[in-house]
Amino acid sequence: MVLTNQVNDISLIDEKFKSLTNILQLTVTLLQKYSEYVQTLLTEQKFEEAIKIYNQMYNFTRNPIYKKNIAEIYCLNLGDYDKALETFNSIHTYAINNSQFCRLYAKIYAYKSDVENSVLYNKKADELDMITQAKNFLTKEDYTEAINVYDNLFALTNNYEYQIEIANIHAVCLSDVKKALSIYKKFEKELENNAKYWWQLSQLYENKNNQYRQVLCIQK
Repeated sequence: MVLTNQVNDISLIDEKFKSLTNILQLTVTLLQKYSEYVQTLLTEQKFEEAIKIYNQMYNFTRNPIYKKNIAEIYCLNLGDYDKALETFNSIHTYAINNSQFCRLYAKIYAYKSDVENSVLYNKKADELDMITQAKNFLTKEDYTEAINVYDNLFALTNNYEYQIEIANIHAVCLSDVKKALSIYKKFEKELENNAKYWWQLSQLYENKNNQYRQVLCIQK
């Protein structure tokens, strides 16, 4: 089969699609076989060999879950906490935004008797889980529960972005512009340098047909 950029030959397009699908299926099957092999290695306590396989799988897929698996082996099986952290740090941008990864970070720091960082990453994991919970409530249109979660997030982090989220729910989802404005005014000092705050506040004034205040907010 010759791959072509011509789109007028439907049969060739269909051939290319089938070939790519077959490659994908073979890749998934191969990774499953590798995963099964690694589990055998772990059962036999061949931890270094398992790490090599996971590294190969990561290099092939760039899936950070394999780095997490490596970090777990270093931490839980080999007791090499520095290597576990080094592995995690190589995917830090992803790990810091994943609650499961943050909890493993916290566990590693706990083993290293670094209480401060252990607490920090557990707190980050709690925050990420609560954000997911709030989004799920919004999807279900359970706005009261979503507001409760964002209130808890604010209590946990003292991050005023969560007050903006609450105000936005009142304004957009509950059509309670007055309540939203009261929240914005309550935290105006803390949010005066937050562009998102001024933009959403300008939208509220637009809804109230207050063009003067809308323009003032946009100019901020």
